[in-house]
Amino acid sequence: MRVLLAAALIALAPGASAAQNVPVTTLARPDAEFPEGFTNISTMRELPDGRVIVLERCERLLKLLDLRTGEMAPVSRTGSGPGEYRLPAGMFSIGDSTVLYDPGNRHFLIFGPDAKPVRTFDPIPSVSVNTGSMVFSTGGFNVTASDARGRLYARQSGVFAGPSGRERAESVAVERWDFRAGKRDTMVFFGLLGKPGPISMTESSPPFLTGTQWAVALDGTVALVHPQDYRVEFISPAKVRTTGKPNAFTPVRVDDAIKQLWRDDQKPPCGPGPTSFTGADGKTITAIRMPTPEPTDWPEVLTPFLTGAVTFAPDGILWVKRTTRAGDPPTFDLINRSGQVAHRVLLQQRARFLGFGRASVYVLRVDDDDLQYVQRFMLPRSR
Repeated sequence: MRVLLAAALIALAPGASAAQNVPVTTLARPDAEFPEGFTNISTMRELPDGRVIVLERCERLLKLLDLRTGEMAPVSRTGSGPGEYRLPAGMFSIGDSTVLYDPGNRHFLIFGPDAKPVRTFDPIPSVSVNTGSMVFSTGGFNVTASDARGRLYARQSGVFAGPSGRERAESVAVERWDFRAGKRDTMVFFGLLGKPGPISMTESSPPFLTGTQWAVALDGTVALVHPQDYRVEFISPAKVRTTGKPNAFTPVRVDDAIKQLWRDDQKPPCGPGPTSFTGADGKTITAIRMPTPEPTDWPEVLTPFLTGAVTFAPDGILWVKRTTRAGDPPTFDLINRSGQVAHRVLLQQRARFLGFGRASVYVLRVDDDDLQYVQRFMLPRSR
């Protein structure tokens, strides 16, 4: 079934500027939906044959879904043997293959186009620094994106060891790593929020604090999206930088309903209690999430987007998840290579964006019991 198109050239979605009119598409009727619900799917990867690998975060398992037949199968298995994983943390594409980062076994695991494990390779190691008052890790490569050539991308932590402990840098780099060629270089630097210098042990971030966000397109272009004026910069694979004009937006006021959404987001995604897993050395590691204290200083308004809101579609269009009023449908601005909003996509109430296929958008439909159902839609065309 085709994507349901909203009326052309209607007013912007709630939370955006009424002065800017763009076409709007509402994803209402999926092409397919997997019949079984899940607890907490955190990421996905579409295979060349149309099947989808999903990561069930609470179970820490990879599952292969066929939305055409409704069949499901495990992908490899947990353990420390060849082709196994312990703590899957993220999936990235390298052509038709899939890279899984597995910190539980301290390596990356490559799956072929058929979802079968092929080989592993080691990550760039972090460096443990002892400041006298604490020990922390720095200098690693926390992969969050990849391009069509299989190069991996990460942002520096922005924290380094100073004379008296941890210090915040003034700016950070987005780095590119070609693990097959053994080459690592810097794509771009951008400024950090907060005052550079020593970081207090009691320092806490105010709610909804958002700095510059970034994403990587399949062709290797890096986008920087700045929340202050909703301006987008593009850095080409050859590191040529171009800047678009600011996009108009109307800030969303932080009311009681928005504050409650923030509180709901602080709840552990897999339920209360500690989380345990077995590390590569066979030892059990237990993580306890401390409750987040109630903020004392709420902002008056939200920035146009929050952390983790930007991603590239396979057609090279940048998607930005907008901030909206509580109860409004999830809204995405589609930004062209001129840096301007050219289209807008709305999801159904309570739905969540999951990821992209070659020509598809994957969405999680959330029912009244909070079960998540994987849906597939045709990728909307943008200008």
